Amino acid sequence: MSSMTEAWQHPNESDLLDRHPAATIVVSPEGKILAWNRAATDLFGFETDEAVGQDFDALLVPPTDTDNRHELIGQAQQGGSACYTADRKHKSGSLIAVSAVMDIGAEEAPGALFLTFRPASQMICLCGEDIGENDRPPLKQLTTRQRQVLRLIAEGRSTREIAHRLTLSVKTIETHRGHLMQRLKLKSVAGLVRYAVAVGLVPASPWSTKAKVE
Repeated sequence: MSSMTEAWQHPNESDLLDRHPAATIVVSPEGKILAWNRAATDLFGFETDEAVGQDFDALLVPPTDTDNRHELIGQAQQGGSACYTADRKHKSGSLIAVSAVMDIGAEEAPGALFLTFRPASQMICLCGEDIGENDRPPLKQLTTRQRQVLRLIAEGRSTREIAHRLTLSVKTIETHRGHLMQRLKLKSVAGLVRYAVAVGLVPASPWSTKAKVE
């Protein structure tokens, strides 16, 4: 038996959590952090004893992203899980662009949130890999943040302009754009623009005022 196999025999829960390569955080239904692994410390800078017991939103979520986070929780509760891209706060005060998966607990952990995070630059999202040409998700299946980014892209705004307007990092906007292309199975910004026009998110003509209101 290899040493690696032996090392995985009968580990306790904290050992398993610390061996997970993604930053893994468990949050109570009340929003308090219940568990925090070693990779979360590496990503966000807080030690376990600094994070556990703290309010997740207050510790990690920028004030400008709180509403979007609550919308994501609602979507995850409907479907059981959700994946998303966002900025989260580092202990130093800087913002980190992350890609995340949120799972809703059931049975023994009803309402708890199980979150895994990776730097957005290290995540390849394949969510839209099997979507057919005529099976793109409707606009309502995108989050408010995704619709905001898509609309601003379709309006011809630069990545830096979009980041400034939404108070997000440039890296986060770039990741949102990549995930939109993957989710909608589109290969270019021009394709995103055509989709936005087709679903009525922006007018077909720049002289038209008939656009879908958020």
